[in-house]
Amino acid sequence: MPWSLPNSLNSFIRHAGVVKIANLAQVVNVGAPVFVEGERLVLQANFFPFEMYAKRREGVSLQPVINGPGYATRQFGYAQMIDASAILGDGRLNIFLVNRSQTGNHTVTLELFGKDLTGLSSAEILTGPDPLR
Repeated sequence: MPWSLPNSLNSFIRHAGVVKIANLAQVVNVGAPVFVEGERLVLQANFFPFEMYAKRREGVSLQPVINGPGYATRQFGYAQMIDASAILGDGRLNIFLVNRSQTGNHTVTLELFGKDLTGLSSAEILTGPDPLR
């Protein structure tokens, strides 16, 4: 399974009680979300997850519980196929989901304990033809 920026961002959110700050070493050019090419500013693929998460970063980190298919890892034990984090702030619940499968789709059902969802204000899907590009 290749490294995934959204999985890392989800982990930072889930561990917000101990992770107080996380930085990107390179912001422009070498391996960065943006690079400069002459007079042009070019957005690389890793810019878009940063943008999606940054727009929804305010609030309190929640601990989602995932039930569903997964796979065994040598280092971390059983890993869920769907990776998730959630932030509650200003009456808005932001849920971040990552499908770790490189080949399959998965149905997700959200259940909130003690609260009802009253609507959907926005949703974004980030996808591409190849998980390594």
